[in-house]
Amino acid sequence: MVRDSKTGHIFAGDTFGLSYRELDRDGKQFSFPTTSPSQFEPAELRRSINRVLSLGPAAIYVTHFGRLTDPAPLAVDLHRLIDAHAELGERHRRAGTERKRLLTEGVRSLVLAERERQGWRLPSDKVLEVFALDIELNAQGIESWLDAEGK
Repeated sequence: MVRDSKTGHIFAGDTFGLSYRELDRDGKQFSFPTTSPSQFEPAELRRSINRVLSLGPAAIYVTHFGRLTDPAPLAVDLHRLIDAHAELGERHRRAGTERKRLLTEGVRSLVLAERERQGWRLPSDKVLEVFALDIELNAQGIESWLDAEGK
């Protein structure tokens, strides 16, 4: 994380998730966590988000996705979705050879539920296209977290 001393804006890397501009609705932005392999640690990610918010930035820049404004409600969504990713992992931790498939399906379901919640206008199949790589990476990240935790 880097804080611009002049503006107070934060450059948060992946900490503040991902946010595709084509899904913004009427100027309302969103943020969805990224759980890239070997980096997902729910408790640490929650703490990092809180630390970013504690600095009171008017804007946060996320890797590949540009500027996000009004970060407090976005952080609420991130916390909710981090919990959902962790719960998904816990639910399938002992699924054996089916675990990767179940995690991928679960992340896909989280994306589609967020589409409904956020009111994204793109049809479901197009949203899944936008998130295709992220769904795969998030599933891998959850699996990596479970393996590291010995679950």
